[in-house]
Amino acid sequence: MRKRINIKGELMNNLKSNMFFFPIVFLFSFEILTAQTFNLQNIPSEKMQFGLRFDKAFYSQDYNYSSLSGVYDIDINIPLSSKLNLIASVPYIYTSYQVDYYVESGEYKEEGLGNISVGLQTKPESREGSRSTISFGVFFPTADDQAAYAGTFVNFYNLLKFLPNSLGFYFNYAYHKMPGNGFHYGFESGPNILIPTKSDRQIELYLHYGATGGYQIESILFKAELIGIAIISEETENFGDRFVHLLNFGFHLKADAISPKIFYAIYLKDSIKDDIDGILGIGLTLVIK
Repeated sequence: MRKRINIKGELMNNLKSNMFFFPIVFLFSFEILTAQTFNLQNIPSEKMQFGLRFDKAFYSQDYNYSSLSGVYDIDINIPLSSKLNLIASVPYIYTSYQVDYYVESGEYKEEGLGNISVGLQTKPESREGSRSTISFGVFFPTADDQAAYAGTFVNFYNLLKFLPNSLGFYFNYAYHKMPGNGFHYGFESGPNILIPTKSDRQIELYLHYGATGGYQIESILFKAELIGIAIISEETENFGDRFVHLLNFGFHLKADAISPKIFYAIYLKDSIKDDIDGILGIGLTLVIK
């Protein structure tokens, strides 16, 4: 049995997640680093950063979905100079669930890479407590034809990671105000371009955008992110069908060498909320000095 999703966000309605347990070791000191994000693009630092992340969707329908099913992501951010950073990401999608119908039963499993990305970040403005960045990146067509589509359920905001047989390009401008203790805020926006590599589909254009706000107390930053994707190039019956939004909320532990984070995301589009209750994200960033 194969489960697919189209790029307009039509979701499966017959999956359900089991309860899930994922351990984190909270090792931290109280020296403050550049803030992390949940789904907004990474904020560059003067030190090399290595990130690990697991995102898991919880589905509304009655299906036996394994606890380890989800998207695993490795990313790296390497300073090349005082104004330029190299960024890269390797997503891996694992899906496993039990089926018990009158005519068929058994375990179905799909796993494989998403689209590996490589890009650059420039830092045109970097002042104490604030930073603006301009990013450009390429998503190479490395996604597994069967497994990768499941990643769009988990993170539609980063759909270029999960669409097989496509070459993706993204551009992004971001600004973040990070004064230490107190109120934090930021925003980002930019276009995504999708070029099919093995079909007669047309080149597609999307616009991503997001805003974040939060409050830091000592080493803990509580925050929320409102993010969205607008479908520019496709025809839709209603104007509102062009948009998909998510709300993320959670916290970071901002530390010297290792910074964990945990957040929960919900879709704000009713047609998606009927199928997906929410997404749990857990990750950490390691700073390599």
